[in-house]
Amino acid sequence: MALEQVYDGLQRLRSWFEELLLRGTAQLTLKDIEWLEREAEEAARLQMDFLSTLLKQVAGEGRKMVLGGGEEQQLLLHSSRLYQYVQLAGQR
Repeated sequence: MALEQVYDGLQRLRSWFEELLLRGTAQLTLKDIEWLEREAEEAARLQMDFLSTLLKQVAGEGRKMVLGGGEEQQLLLHSSRLYQYVQLAGQR
């Protein structure tokens, strides 16, 4: 059951990234940030601490961007790390 939850979570993240690439980081919303924070909680519950940390980093930088104080470069750096993790973790 837990393994299925992991793969489902990775698929949700992949889908979110695809959507974000279409929208662009300028279109990031608080709804996205809240979703990332919930995903971070779910990753922690599944004892995927590194994934949880990556999600929190993206959410934190994203929140700064949405509220007007963040740097897009930092958001892209954290997002790239998260995306790489998702891609590698999803390989079978």
